[in-house]
Amino acid sequence: MTRPFYAFDSSFQGGEVYIKKLLAIIVLVPVACTNARCTTTSQVRRHSTTFFLENYLAAYKNEKYSDSSIHVQTWALDWINSTSARLQFTELNKTTNRTVNAD
Repeated sequence: MTRPFYAFDSSFQGGEVYIKKLLAIIVLVPVACTNARCTTTSQVRRHSTTFFLENYLAAYKNEKYSDSSIHVQTWALDWINSTSARLQFTELNKTTNRTVNAD
């Protein structure tokens, strides 16, 4: 008859202590990793949001300035915090000779 994997040989001393330490490590490592990952994930999410917003606004500005039918008269970008910004600009449409203010 074979013994289960968790049965110890009587000649192995300290087996119960070994198992208790191993179980403590198995329980504590995921808890520690979960707590550390929560902080890291929120920081990464905030950084990626800022990165996306910066790139989006830069691409939008490049598009406006490269359009030959539009003359950008003012461009004001104010950062509210790391995840939001306020853009105000005024442009002159050369084709229709109209000025547009956007907020």
